[in-house]
Amino acid sequence: MGIDASGRATIISLRSRFEEIAQEEAKKILDSLPDAGEKEKKAIDLLAHNIVNKLLHEPTTMLKYCAENGQEDVAQACRVLFKLHSEAEKMDAEADLTRNNEQTNVKIPPEKVLSRSGRPNGSKRAFPN
Repeated sequence: MGIDASGRATIISLRSRFEEIAQEEAKKILDSLPDAGEKEKKAIDLLAHNIVNKLLHEPTTMLKYCAENGQEDVAQACRVLFKLHSEAEKMDAEADLTRNNEQTNVKIPPEKVLSRSGRPNGSKRAFPN
């Protein structure tokens, strides 16, 4: 039994997300070092890449193992924890939410909707009291 498409997509998305963040942070450092030469730039980029690889080695190994053994819920949990939703999943989730709200007449106030940071819009805390 091999890794399923969902597990593979989760691993790719997770690595891409971490690499993107690492590269953004590396760029900030490089931008603050205008005199950095090519050697320093390559070293900082390599450092960012290596940190991502070390941080994600065990989680990636576990995700592969779980996907190969039919534990799709682990990949789903990873997608939720790290907000790794594909555009199609986002559209489906929004459609489901709209459909559910219309069926129950529940209106979610804007301040209760979570922003991309996982915080309620306008809040500096992850979870309101």
